[in-house]
Amino acid sequence: MNGFLGKPGRTLLHILAYVVCTIWPPSRKHIVFGSWLGTLCSDNPKYFLLYLANKKDLHLHWIGNSTTEKSIPKLSNVDFSTSRTPKAWFNILRSRYMVCSHAHFFDLTSLPLFHGRHCLNLWHGIPIKYLGKGLAEHQARKREKIGCFDRFCRYLAKPRSISTPVSSSRMGELLAMQNENNFGTFLPFGTPRNDFLLNNRDNIDLQRNLREKYARLLGFDPSRKIVLYLPTYRSSGKDVFAFYDLKEPESAAFAKILNDNNAVLIEKHHWMTYVQHPLPPTPSFSIVIPGDRQNIVDTQELLLTADILISDYSGVYIDFGLLERPCIHFAYDLNQYRDRDSGLAYDLNQVAAGPIVKTLPELLSTLTDLLEHPAFTPAPHFHELVTYETGHACEQLVRFLELKSLR
Repeated sequence: MNGFLGKPGRTLLHILAYVVCTIWPPSRKHIVFGSWLGTLCSDNPKYFLLYLANKKDLHLHWIGNSTTEKSIPKLSNVDFSTSRTPKAWFNILRSRYMVCSHAHFFDLTSLPLFHGRHCLNLWHGIPIKYLGKGLAEHQARKREKIGCFDRFCRYLAKPRSISTPVSSSRMGELLAMQNENNFGTFLPFGTPRNDFLLNNRDNIDLQRNLREKYARLLGFDPSRKIVLYLPTYRSSGKDVFAFYDLKEPESAAFAKILNDNNAVLIEKHHWMTYVQHPLPPTPSFSIVIPGDRQNIVDTQELLLTADILISDYSGVYIDFGLLERPCIHFAYDLNQYRDRDSGLAYDLNQVAAGPIVKTLPELLSTLTDLLEHPAFTPAPHFHELVTYETGHACEQLVRFLELKSLR
């Protein structure tokens, strides 16, 4: 449509949408959701939706692309709209509240249908790397890409208010570095996806059911221990480590340790990793979740079932640390990542959730020790990353929205 209309036509369309939005009365009983640019039903928006689904007087609408529909929870007060359709626009117009994981104009629609509405930008994790202004070169490239028309459209699309729950005051500072006006007010509530972990870390029945679910999906024996490898994205794309790339004799050594301890290793990378490092026809010993199958898994569910996490600088290790289970940081490219890639907003030695190793022999030895003698050994300042995580984020967000509805 954008190519057909051209910029003058698109400008008129955006102005018309803005005018309609200003006169259309939204309902506080309607809430619209989206995440990951419409590609996934996941993350903090998903867990907030599941919490709100218990309130039968609410009408909850998820907006995403056509492949997302099959992962929408099948609940009586939840429906789905395909992005960029009249149904999606209508659901946005009649909703007083919108919930997203990146930005409302990315996850829901670029049309300015948000005037007078309230936005909850729940974000998509706890950052440990720099964002936005903290990456000067990245910001310079971004300014070059956003033209006057896009800036005008985003100005029209600005909601009445934007609020973002955070896990700590430092998380708010890091998000503020984006300098994109995507977050507004920071709320000291913690995050919905971590409510799920905190409230279910002792739920043995749920963990057993999830283990059996993923054993069926991924093809492994549910009685085995689960080791997860969840690394962060690297913008350089160079020297990315993957277990599926391992050659002999290292692959045989890891396979033996896993077999000796009745364990499996599941690895899930950023989708670009699979572009830069294609999967072999048959990965040697790990179970790989490729980019085109990531909509079949939920990262929080995988974390809840895992016995050990191997990560690097991904914020997912902070979520896992709330379960107080063993974690290993495989920081094989620490200097490169810290100094020339995304950069680290913390000293990893102070906020790690477990031992930091830099070589494959160290990783093999540490994994062996933790499989045989599990231990959670966080660094001195790890818990400063999660000072607001109490397991009640969703409850506090509902109270916050109730106050908003009175204004």
